[in-house]
Amino acid sequence: MGVTTDKRLCDNCPGRELQLCVAACPGNLIDIDPQLLRAFCRDQRACRLCLACVKACPRGALTPVLPVECAPVTVEVRIETVGGGLRWTLRPDAEDELILTTEAAGDDA
Repeated sequence: MGVTTDKRLCDNCPGRELQLCVAACPGNLIDIDPQLLRAFCRDQRACRLCLACVKACPRGALTPVLPVECAPVTVEVRIETVGGGLRWTLRPDAEDELILTTEAAGDDA
C-alpha cells in the first residue's frame, strides 16, 4: 500500500512554502525529494491510504497503489480522479492492464 508520484505532473507547488500534499498528510509521510523537487511517500507501509495528499494535489500527481490478493495472483490497483469520477487501473502483471471508470454522481451518461 502507499502512494506513488507521477514525476511529470508534480510541480512542487510553486510559490508555496509548504507543498499541499505535505501539509495534507496526517501521518507526515509525504516529503519532497531535495534533488528532484518532487513529492514522494517516504514510508509506503505506514501509509493509511486516507487519500488526503491525493485530494490536496491540484495537478493529480499522487496516486494510491493497492496490492490486492486475487486468488494466487497479486494485482496492483491504482485509483485516479478523472474529472469528477474515478479510473481504476488493475495490473496483474507487467503486460496486462484492465481499466474501469466511474462517472461522478449526477453526471449524465
